[in-house]
Amino acid sequence: MMFWNTLLSGKALADWIMALVADPVANPNARFDKGQKLDPFQTSMRDAKGISAWLSDVEQGRLINRGGNGNQAYTDLKGAFLIEEHQGAHVLSILGRNVLNKWRQAGIDNSNENDDFSRMLLLVLEARTLSIQAYLDMLTFWSEIRESGSPISFILNPESLYLMGLLCNELTGFKPWDVIKRNSLQFQANGTIDQLRDAYRTNNNILSRLDKIEVWLQNSASRASGRQKFCLAMECAFAPIGEATALIESQNVTDLVGVCTGDRLKLFFDEYDLFNIRQNYAIKGENRIFYGAPGTGKSTQAKKIIRGSVFEVVTFHPATDYSSFVGYYKPISIENNAGEQVVQYTYQAQHFLRIYVKAWKDLANKHYLLIEEINRGNCAKIFGDIFQLLDRDDQGFSDYVINADSDVSEYLRKNLNNAEYKSSIRELVLHKNNVSLHEDELFSVLALPNNLSIIATMNTSDQSLFPMDSAFKRRWNWSYTPIITPMGTVTIQVNNERYDWFDFVQKANKKISLVTESEDKKIGNYFVKPLDQRIDVDTLVNKVMFYLWNDIFKEEYGYDIENNIFVISENDELKPILYSDLYQEAGINEITLQKLLEANKIAKIN
Repeated sequence: MMFWNTLLSGKALADWIMALVADPVANPNARFDKGQKLDPFQTSMRDAKGISAWLSDVEQGRLINRGGNGNQAYTDLKGAFLIEEHQGAHVLSILGRNVLNKWRQAGIDNSNENDDFSRMLLLVLEARTLSIQAYLDMLTFWSEIRESGSPISFILNPESLYLMGLLCNELTGFKPWDVIKRNSLQFQANGTIDQLRDAYRTNNNILSRLDKIEVWLQNSASRASGRQKFCLAMECAFAPIGEATALIESQNVTDLVGVCTGDRLKLFFDEYDLFNIRQNYAIKGENRIFYGAPGTGKSTQAKKIIRGSVFEVVTFHPATDYSSFVGYYKPISIENNAGEQVVQYTYQAQHFLRIYVKAWKDLANKHYLLIEEINRGNCAKIFGDIFQLLDRDDQGFSDYVINADSDVSEYLRKNLNNAEYKSSIRELVLHKNNVSLHEDELFSVLALPNNLSIIATMNTSDQSLFPMDSAFKRRWNWSYTPIITPMGTVTIQVNNERYDWFDFVQKANKKISLVTESEDKKIGNYFVKPLDQRIDVDTLVNKVMFYLWNDIFKEEYGYDIENNIFVISENDELKPILYSDLYQEAGINEITLQKLLEANKIAKIN
């Protein structure tokens, strides 16, 4: 086990400390950035017993009277996103209104310090339900802190809570907390400043700055009860009900939890349908399909989402089936002990099962399955009973648990046979089905974890290949990808003239819409990929014009000439042409192609 300060006591940390704290001699009153927050308030609150009364004052339109001055109360309530300003007046936010009502229902809308922890816990749960980003950030930070040592030791030593937030500052290109996370270093709850002093005992510049940091830590920790209770509330929100109950009933946190009991805790958990397996609450898995015309950038959007995360990518096609999506037995040639080649059948997990296992092994981070061209495969055949897993609860877990095939079950047994997964799947099934699985049943079920999202792309022009039924469609969130002209210029060079590709797309789409009365057949700006901001004649004719002729305008030849792309102008009159007219014996007929562009009034680029 390696502690963080034994690894980070070199020049990088010294430079970081020098950049963080101004010279205490030359600038004794200079402040420094306190870093990542671990409570929602602007001050280090000794308690939160006054918040109920403050919120009631705001609700009734009364001024807050906090010892004759309510300014700090307003500041703290704003920092916690409990109130906001509207037309010059303070009003309750959605979070403030909801929390105050929850406190009233629980009978803790009072000024009793013994109910502070209960109020904090409901504040954490409600903010998480509403996906208030600042609270999600604190929960994410706390999930990282929990991995670096004993959460209770940190809570009982509040200086550590402030120091860890300080280490989240990135200065001189260095962020100590990132090194701690990346190397899974342990963090000591106390004594850190003394150990750093010892490491830098010959550097007076560093020592004077450490003194200033220590004074700030001591001052903050002397009134840190509010932060301690909030962090304890976050810790309970991460723990299964049994562990959370044992935690608040332990002797060392009695002063923090007040009169909160296991029964009250269970009521709160039931109120929020709370299911805890130490998942990352800042993540909420979803199923989303990006759809639109070909070339609008659907795949680009999807890849932006999955970038930096663990993912698997699969492209559906007519031959894709359940086995090639989930897994199947495959003959493998291996060498036996006698040196002979023999054929052995082994189970080969495919995209879905591989990412499923990876996600369950790493609940702290996002995982994605990207399905390209989802409607080019028969989804009912490919997903089979897995489509039931696509129904998700408010936290992103599968609403329903399904039974796994025996070969899938055996694969899970080999690849997820660890205490964390077994505990998690047991808790999930108990929560969903009110059934406690026996040890030999733990690998016989499937359910999507909240950190696994399924993202897909779909060309609306291909939607007739394998129509999706309504039961399948309603399990997805849908995001339309419109045709938006990007910045910059892409040219088409024809017969020594340069034409605007984006103008061609816009005018072609206008005619497509008029002819087909549909958005499905339009083309996107990325229908073809330009090379050096240029689309060559071959690409334009053999890909773009061929698609426009074959899929749209072939049947329109000789009709509605004004709205047909395949026209040229002769003697100031439009004349229809065939796709074959774009060719001559030597290849592409650039003169005819240029006449087509001119007849469609495609803008030239000088």
